[in-house]
This record gives sequence, structure tokens and C-alpha cells, in this order.
Amino acid sequence: VISPEARDRIINIVHNSVKQGADMIVDGTKATVEGYEQGNWVGPTVLANVTKDMECYQEEIFGPVTVVNTFSTEAEAIQKANATKYGLCATVWSKDLSRVQRVPRKIKAGTVWVNCWLIRDLHMPFGKIII
Repeated sequence: VISPEARDRIINIVHNSVKQGADMIVDGTKATVEGYEQGNWVGPTVLANVTKDMECYQEEIFGPVTVVNTFSTEAEAIQKANATKYGLCATVWSKDLSRVQRVPRKIKAGTVWVNCWLIRDLHMPFGKIII
């Protein structure tokens, strides 16, 4: 359960992005939970065909919203990953060992996971280390 203001902010970002041309693949903005129909819920939401000027691309939504983007080259993927002022975390998925050693160094994010997500030891320092 979230505040009505947080729910409305998330829903507005999603709807504004759709108005700008994003495709709604999964619409969680009308989600309800049985017995809590009047609650402040936003369900999982997936947007595709998103451009870097859309609000859902540029804002930290802090809600169950994901954006699916495509790319053709490694350079384009890195450019898209870095096309936002935020960069809390990122993931790189590949079978190519040289790629997973090269690409994370080029992504401007506090944490970059390789072939996993959210696996960490909280006793260890984290963030981007520049040597």
C-alpha cells in the first residue's frame, strides 16, 4: 500500500508516457486487490517503444513500472543506458565474457549487475569505483 499521492504520481507518469507514444504492454494502473478495492495500489506495468524524452524514461518512478527498450549495437545499448540523469543500478546480460567485462565500465550507474539482479552482500561497499 502506498500513499494516494504516490499512486497518482506513478499513474500520471505512465499515462503521460502513453500519451507521448509509449505502448502499454501490461496495464497495472487499474489494479485492485480483492478485499482492498479502495486501496492505493499500482500493479506491475510494462511500457515499450519508449523514447529518452518521455517522463517514464527520465524519472525514478519508485513503483512497479518497467520500460522495455530495444537496441541494435552495443554502443547503442550503452548510449540508451546513460541517457538519463539517474543511474542507481543497471544490469548487463550476456554470454560473451569480454562484453560483460567491458560494458559495465561504460554504464554510468551506482551498481551494475552482470547476469543477475539484486544479488549483493550488504556488508560490502557498493557504488561505482573509478580507478
